[in-house]
Amino acid sequence: MKIRASNPALRKIIVLLSVCTFASLFLHFVLLPQRYLKNLKSESSKEYTKSKKESNTAVKIPEEYLQNFSNISPHDYKYIIRPDTEKICSYRQPERLNEGNSKKRLLILFIVHSKAEHFEHRNAIRETWGSIAKRLTQVVFLLGDPKNVTLQGMVNDENRKFGDLVQEDFFETYRNITLKNIMGLKWASQRCPHAKYVVKTDDDMFVNSKMLISTLINSRLPKKDLIICKIHFFKNVPREGKYVIARSLYEEDYWPSFCFGGCWIASMDVVRRLFDVSLKTKQIYLDDVYVTGILRTKLSIPLNYISRAYMIFCHTRGNHTMVRKMWNDMEASRINKMSIDGIQRQNEPYVKFWARCFT
Repeated sequence: MKIRASNPALRKIIVLLSVCTFASLFLHFVLLPQRYLKNLKSESSKEYTKSKKESNTAVKIPEEYLQNFSNISPHDYKYIIRPDTEKICSYRQPERLNEGNSKKRLLILFIVHSKAEHFEHRNAIRETWGSIAKRLTQVVFLLGDPKNVTLQGMVNDENRKFGDLVQEDFFETYRNITLKNIMGLKWASQRCPHAKYVVKTDDDMFVNSKMLISTLINSRLPKKDLIICKIHFFKNVPREGKYVIARSLYEEDYWPSFCFGGCWIASMDVVRRLFDVSLKTKQIYLDDVYVTGILRTKLSIPLNYISRAYMIFCHTRGNHTMVRKMWNDMEASRINKMSIDGIQRQNEPYVKFWARCFT
């Protein structure tokens, strides 16, 4: 049925409503993601300017970390468990299982640092933010060797059920966390090289995966030379406490700019280059500093600052029940349907939702 508007005033109203509807859709799906892209890159911000200045002039890295040494860090550990790459790293339409050209490139590969005994942490992620958009995203969990037969048997059972664990035979301890990070770079770049982006995170992080996916799909982010994160600037090298670094190991007083280790995003070419250069670079045990600070600087890759990191991830500080609670609250509300840039700090439901991250 066609509706004819013979009244000129009525025609004007219809035209006006059509224009408003189109403008609203254009704003939501095109302009807002692009505005958020500017927030991601923040090239004109003081923080980004500070990062560039620090990386290029203010902070020195000891020469021993800038030199290339043959086989100084070979990462020759053996896999105990690794996933089926055909299952994890490619998607096939059910009706095209026998066609060789039916693979679909992943948008995001999430590599999640975990520990063997963190079964509930992994299940919480599988059932919440890691469960969506499986045609576009996949999640793998990175483990070391617990050196415990009973625990390893439970891990083997878990992998038979889910098939999403990557495990090498280095000892599972905090001092080996850099080895775990390098393992993730190695597996991603060698076994899943066609993913567009890799997101490194931890098993006690809540990641707003729906919002992240929407942003990466709608933005014009570069596909190369990209690292996006919450940046730490001018951090002192600790000489005492839990994260102590002896001056004989690292003589400078400040780290280069590096990413908050709980969540950072990189293009696959960066992941590959970080792994390659790690094999020729002296290691330290603080993985976020080593990978996104020292190795990145050695490769002259700039950091891109997330000015609204609080919209992307939340550190639950080991509390996997909070991951489930936040997901359930998000699903019950309309927060997950909001545009990133459409949410303002003064938006009461949003601020109230994320406030638990900071209390």
